[in-house]
Amino acid sequence: MNKPKKNFEIYFEIGGYMAECYKIFNIDNKLIVDKTFSYGRLIEFRIEECDNKQWNDFWIKIDELNVWKWEKEYWDEVMDGTQWELMIDKIGRKRRRIHGSNKFPKNFEALTKLIGKISNTKDL
Repeated sequence: MNKPKKNFEIYFEIGGYMAECYKIFNIDNKLIVDKTFSYGRLIEFRIEECDNKQWNDFWIKIDELNVWKWEKEYWDEVMDGTQWELMIDKIGRKRRRIHGSNKFPKNFEALTKLIGKISNTKDL
């Protein structure tokens, strides 16, 4: 039996030294939420079920935020602070890997709210 083809992939990570850190990624239509302290001790692990409407709304919003046109890197020389990475892949169509340290695209907060909404995570 053939495994169904993946339509998309998303991976988002944000955190820093002595702070809460999140890794949020999908396996098919499910989102895995992994919250640790300073990339160490596990605080929370859960799986969120997302339906097709939620994913369709998510991708529409990603397009509206114009994430596809963001720079590849956002970097500040400060050593401590917040590091983040976003990988989004609409298999066969569009793919972006973007990361930063203490610097963010202008509408980054809207992205974290969007990811927070679909992953049921309030404190990104």
